[in-house]
Amino acid sequence: MTPARSSSTLMPICVAFGLWFVGLVGCGGEINPERALERARQHAGAERFEESLFEYRRAARDGHPSAMYELATVLRSGTFTGPGGSPVGYVGRDTAAARRWFVSAAPALADAAKSGDAEAHLALGEMHYRGYGVPRDTASARDHWQRAADASLAEAQYRLAMSRFESGAHRLAFRWAHRAADQKHAAAEAFLAFLYQDGYGTAKNPDSAMVWLRRAAIHGDSSAIWQLRAIDEKARGAGPGE
Repeated sequence: MTPARSSSTLMPICVAFGLWFVGLVGCGGEINPERALERARQHAGAERFEESLFEYRRAARDGHPSAMYELATVLRSGTFTGPGGSPVGYVGRDTAAARRWFVSAAPALADAAKSGDAEAHLALGEMHYRGYGVPRDTASARDHWQRAADASLAEAQYRLAMSRFESGAHRLAFRWAHRAADQKHAAAEAFLAFLYQDGYGTAKNPDSAMVWLRRAAIHGDSSAIWQLRAIDEKARGAGPGE
């Protein structure tokens, strides 16, 4: 027969569990949405996608603006994405639920943005640009991205660069892409390589293009990895003197 554990043996376990539980739900017994969102992102980074969805839903149901937006984004595409923007995991796609979460997120994000929350501006920019939960409005999207970019948010700087490129403002696109790339934003590094290669917003510079393409690949951008692989295969297949 296994001897019963004494209360002194169980005490450290109970205290440890209690501290973890209080950290998750807060002292008043309510769910701590900030902590739940943090755990959702940690689970996603460790490729524990079902656990991540569970924590996203906990934070979203408690009204956390970023949690509602990120949950809606995942549900709309049915994917979790990695640092380079490539899918790294798949979950059940639910566009109806995504639409509801986008609509719920919009006013909460607007309130957060008024307080200067850069991530809220980034999310609102994407929602206005795509028409997710709000009317599609490119001017509003750029305004939100500009505010987030001015706060040094790399993703916003990249989004702003892409938007400026689409409108033909290539110098502005180059400037913002460079700022995001300087923060090791993989997609921005790949975009900057393209700008250098074709001379958009700057003088053509194939050497700089290759430097940034390799940095993008190191940081996980799938398009950069594919391009470098193609370049290497072409180089290996070239005959003498070619």
